[in-house]
Amino acid sequence: MQNPISVVTPKEKEEILTQFQDLVSGYCDKCGRPYNKKYINVIQKQDNVYVLHLMCEHCKANMLTYVIKSIGLSNKVQIYTDLSVDEMKNIAMSQPVKADDLLDICEIFEKDMKAEDFINMLTKPS
Repeated sequence: MQNPISVVTPKEKEEILTQFQDLVSGYCDKCGRPYNKKYINVIQKQDNVYVLHLMCEHCKANMLTYVIKSIGLSNKVQIYTDLSVDEMKNIAMSQPVKADDLLDICEIFEKDMKAEDFINMLTKPS
C-alpha cells in the first residue's frame, strides 16, 4: 500500500494554509479566536487533496478540514475529536480492515474473552 502521508514542503504548507484561510476561515468555530499556524498540521496528502488537523491553542478544540489545491476548494468538516495529530497520522497510515479481520474479532467475542485480554492482544507487538 502506498503511504498516504507525503512530504509537504514548508512553502507548500503555507500555500495550503493561506488557501484554507481565504476560502473558509482562520478562526475556531468553538471559541472564535484565530488559529495559530503552528497548530495546523497536514495529516494526509494524496495528489492535490490535503487533510488538515487544526487545534485551537485557546480552547484546545481539534478539527479536521480538507483542501483541494488544484480547484481552489476547501471545506471545514466540523468533527471535534480528542485524537492527537500523531494518532490521526497513525490512522491515516494504517492498513484497511479486511473481512478476515472482522471474522477474527467475531471469533474472539464468541469465546467470551475479557475486555482487558482483548486490549492486551491488540496492543502486543506482532
